[in-house]
Amino acid sequence: MVAYGGTYTYPGNKIEHHIDISYNETWTGTRVVRDIAREGNRLVYTTRPAPFSGDGKMSIRALIF
Repeated sequence: MVAYGGTYTYPGNKIEHHIDISYNETWTGTRVVRDIAREGNRLVYTTRPAPFSGDGKMSIRALIF
């Protein structure tokens, strides 16, 4: 589960979420950056590389609309 709210900025090829409230309180008051790409009729958000919470290995996650 991922849930957070706040404002965002969209400078072009990425979106920056400015988190005011979050299910994970360590995110509150931070900024989360997602890279954005359009692939045909899909919109793909990807995270920057970060350690995976399950095993600590570096990973990138994607959300496709």
